[in-house]
Amino acid sequence: MKKWLSWQRAEGNHFINHILKIKLPLLFILLGLLVGVQRAVSQPLLLSYFKLNTDGQDSLSNSFPMELSGVSFSNNALTLPSAGDYTASAQIAGFSYSAFTVSFDFNPSDFESSHISILSGGPSYRWIGLQNDSSGHLLLYLNNDNLLYAFTNVITTNHWHTLVCSVNLNSQTILTMLDGQMLQNIALQNFQFAVVGTTYEQSDKAFTFWNYGNATFLCGQANNLRVFNGALTASEMSSLNAVNLTIQAFAQGAILNWSSELNGYVPQSTDSLLPPVQWQDDVRTPLNIGDQNVLIDTPALGTKYYRLRRL
Repeated sequence: MKKWLSWQRAEGNHFINHILKIKLPLLFILLGLLVGVQRAVSQPLLLSYFKLNTDGQDSLSNSFPMELSGVSFSNNALTLPSAGDYTASAQIAGFSYSAFTVSFDFNPSDFESSHISILSGGPSYRWIGLQNDSSGHLLLYLNNDNLLYAFTNVITTNHWHTLVCSVNLNSQTILTMLDGQMLQNIALQNFQFAVVGTTYEQSDKAFTFWNYGNATFLCGQANNLRVFNGALTASEMSSLNAVNLTIQAFAQGAILNWSSELNGYVPQSTDSLLPPVQWQDDVRTPLNIGDQNVLIDTPALGTKYYRLRRL
């Protein structure tokens, strides 16, 4: 009986794969063992976590629920309409401008001129913001566009992306990660957020999908908005992008499970890794057990490989 596990990261193709080769039949494993299995993510400084699957609640109950109007929820994600007549703002309790990290998943529908905003810090001063240009290149701005940093990495429409931004004014650095890839570090010089020391310092401790300065907003879907009261390291940022597909073999097949937080992923399988590899999507709706998505596969005897692909 042989069983091996390999790791593959395919840059630009929006999937992170765990592939398991299974010789069937194998050991019998109870489905009940899946209950309580969780994805291990280092979150030592997590302040608020808005899953945005069915509501705007902070799952940690640290911050007030996200202010939402004119939006809806579908496929376990917040849906932001193209008309832009919506409100989606999260006030973060205990937030510090000196060091923080924000992470979230988003799926943009289009890049029309009014749909280039991705996330903005503070409705009044827009002290930090993430957006894209008309070609989908990621941009980061500070203090209402007074400082602008452009990346070569491209965001594509109708695909899920994960963006993590770690800001440390003590070391004057900003780390940015898009879809698990660390982007060019930003080195600041004697920088401070302009909102600090103003009457808006407290009320602007918020994140929104609107940029009221240029009247642009995110059109599409978003979820898993996390805010940390500290600057995560590169390795801690990578852990937020960790995607684990667990495969457990039993006499008649295999049990696949992955975190239900991973929106926009579909399991795939193939009988051979010899080129050209033909991966097949498993379009079945998975069971939800605890915080896990679960599928049971009962293939014929032989070898089968599995992976997760991001749509």
